[in-house]
Amino acid sequence: MTVNGEKMSVYQVEEDGTLSSLDDLFFGDDMQPDFPQMHASS
Repeated sequence: MTVNGEKMSVYQVEEDGTLSSLDDLFFGDDMQPDFPQMHASS
C-alpha cells in the first residue's frame, strides 16, 4: 500500500508476481473495475 499526498493506492500481488491495483474496489471514482489479468486458476 502506498500513500501519495492524499491519494492512497492499494495493490495485490498476484501468483505470478505481478501487481494488480485494487483502487477500483476501494475508491470507485465512477470507474468500472477492470481486471484483464485475472483468470480462473485450476
